[in-house]
Formats: sequence, C-alpha cells, structure tokens
Amino acid sequence: MIVFGRAGSENVASAAGRQYSPDESFCTGFYLIADEATGALEYAGVGHPPALAVGPDGARQLDSIPGLLGIGMVEGPAVASDRLEPGESLLIHTDGLTDARDLADVLFGTERITAVLKAHATAGPSEILDQIDQAVARHVAPGQASDDVNMVLIQNPPR
Repeated sequence: MIVFGRAGSENVASAAGRQYSPDESFCTGFYLIADEATGALEYAGVGHPPALAVGPDGARQLDSIPGLLGIGMVEGPAVASDRLEPGESLLIHTDGLTDARDLADVLFGTERITAVLKAHATAGPSEILDQIDQAVARHVAPGQASDDVNMVLIQNPPR
C-alpha cells in the first residue's frame, strides 16, 4: 500500500499505523506528504521497502519501521522528515521490485534500482519507470517477476 496525503504529521502516523485486516490479511504501507514548493517530505512506513532518493549528491534511503499492518504488530509508527532537493527523484516501490529473481535465483536488489535511477537521473518520471521495468524484465528473462511490482516516482526538477 502506498498512500499520499496533504495533512499534517499527526495524520501521517495515524494513516500508516491503521490496522487493515480484511479476511485476516496484512499489508505493508508507506505514507508520504510532499511539499511541491519546498521539497519537504514527511513520511511513515511500516514493513515497506525503503523509498530511494537519488540525485546529483548520491543516493539515500527513507526507511520504514519493521512490522506488518493488519495483524496488530505496529503501534503508532514514527513520522520522519527529509527533503527532496532540486534534481532528485524519489522512488517508492513494493518488495516485488527488489525481490525479482533471475534464473540463478539472484535478487534484482536495491543496487540495481539505484544504478538505473542514477543512469537516468535527468529523464522524466515516466521514462525512469520504463527503464526500471526494462531492467527488471532483462534480469528475470525469460521468466517474469514472481510478485507484484508497483512503483511511484516523484521528482523535484533541477533549478
């Protein structure tokens, strides 16, 4: 689950900590509020892969806390803040991306994702997402990813 919002910090923690349990299922989640004018980010994540920020100054992760939504393992996740600087992209993705395996059972992994983000840093979001899709397809060929691969990419354009 990836949720975007516009409310204050208290709503970030509330939304990320909500327990979802249809049919005793569970899910991970990442909640983000991004200020388009300043690049300020407020986020909370539970059991979700870290979001990746990549730009001219390198790469960093926006971490989630361990746990799973829907089975009572999480009590009020902490809200964190960061800033998406001009020229940076932020990728939020499901674990199906990092966990995509080739025929030798090698994971696609964070390093490959970061490499694609860096190689296409000046491209627009659609092109970057297409490049990641193509890289995953090449990695798992002739098969396909065994889990869902969902991605959201936002950018703070260079100024």
